[in-house]
Amino acid sequence: MMAEALPKVWNTRFPSDSRASVGVDYRLMDNDLSNRVLVSNAFNYPDGKPLRSTLVPEFIFAKVPGDPLKARNWVRICDGLYVISQSFRNVLVNFDLGTTQIIEVPLVDRQGVRQPGHWYLFHISALKSCLVPEQSRGIKQNEFVDVDWEPSWSIEELLAVNPASSEGVDLWIDPHMSRRIFLSDRLKSAITDAGVRSRGMAMHRCFVVP
Repeated sequence: MMAEALPKVWNTRFPSDSRASVGVDYRLMDNDLSNRVLVSNAFNYPDGKPLRSTLVPEFIFAKVPGDPLKARNWVRICDGLYVISQSFRNVLVNFDLGTTQIIEVPLVDRQGVRQPGHWYLFHISALKSCLVPEQSRGIKQNEFVDVDWEPSWSIEELLAVNPASSEGVDLWIDPHMSRRIFLSDRLKSAITDAGVRSRGMAMHRCFVVP
């Protein structure tokens, strides 16, 4: 009897890839510094909870001339918030995202006039412990924030994960590993088939520990 094949699991280095950043800012209903810190922390250090309505931007706007969102499907804007295109949103809504939110947010010009197209705030809050650090390479223990592991940037990276990680939500963050987002093979295949791409969005196959 043949052994059952191990599932495929993927990760993206999008959170730490400088090519993902664009010159786009946002405005909250109460746009004071304390609320901007809260929304930034919700994206950079998710706690598994949805974003509070008061922390959802009223709109986004370009800080630079031209159209920084042109031909982009997933970008990182000011303070580390994620914004995605309608094409990417149309793929994602067919999958189990758990607590992760996709919320439409208007894009306006410098005069406050809404621009054509549809853009969405993409708050990844679904959490799943999947990392097997002792069989991973290119990571190191994190000494400065409340996350156990981070990329070391010293050698080629390969993240090892447990086979159970393919079950449940299709896109998640491991609370023990910073600057990485994980995807099921189902979702990765759908993204590829739909031709959804953006700078910094490359998918890397994980090593699934038998």
